[in-house]
Amino acid sequence: MTASRCEQILTAFATVARGVTGMSARVYRDRGQALGSAELPSIAIDAASEDDDTGPSVPVCLTISTLIVEVTIYVQQAPITTATDAIRSELHQRVMTSSAINALVVNVVPAGRRWVTEAQDFGGVICRYAVTYQTSRNDLTIDHP
Repeated sequence: MTASRCEQILTAFATVARGVTGMSARVYRDRGQALGSAELPSIAIDAASEDDDTGPSVPVCLTISTLIVEVTIYVQQAPITTATDAIRSELHQRVMTSSAINALVVNVVPAGRRWVTEAQDFGGVICRYAVTYQTSRNDLTIDHP
């Protein structure tokens, strides 16, 4: 069975993140366990939320969805803002210019960042992207025909 459009988008984000300098083997999807220091720096890709629009202005056969993708860059180096900056900048450029992501979506826009410090020298930055895409109302795997 074909993956939903949402899953296809998350997979494309992970593929793009693997291209960031030094990240290829340290990109994770929905990671549920703690990271070890040998796994840092690393990137985690998660779906934070998703809202659908099927209102009166949307054709009856279409669903327009907005997916919030959270890309978290983890580092073990202080200060966190400085330690994540080069990775964040490269990741952002890759996300915004990715033909693989753009082929799946209507639009991608940055939706803010939040820095988190877990310990004195461990933390990261959560980069949020609002991704708008459309699917057939009856099939979440395909774009509107």
